[in-house]
Amino acid sequence: MFRDKKWWYGRVESGFGSTENYVVALRNMEYSIVPVPVGNNIFQVIGAGGSPPYKFSMSITENERRCIQVRGNAASMSMALIPILGFMIPSFVANEVECPGAEQLSNYELVSPTL
Repeated sequence: MFRDKKWWYGRVESGFGSTENYVVALRNMEYSIVPVPVGNNIFQVIGAGGSPPYKFSMSITENERRCIQVRGNAASMSMALIPILGFMIPSFVANEVECPGAEQLSNYELVSPTL
């Protein structure tokens, strides 16, 4: 999983994990390699400030490598105008993407998960 550099939520950590616990927090230009169990998994990403988690499911098979990009949710920018929306719209979202190459990852800082 990785997080690009974007201007919104640049200093805010985004937590990633399962519905039971978060295993890594990422800031802009950081990545982590998180081992996950084989099978159907429900993951979530959360930010600071009381926004709800963004939940998504992913099916993992044996010896499979999948990549997730975490990014600030542009829709949550509306909470600057209507603050109550901050409690209804996730600050961060995550999507499965093509895995970045070693050259691209060399620009990121590796963050170890807490398992």
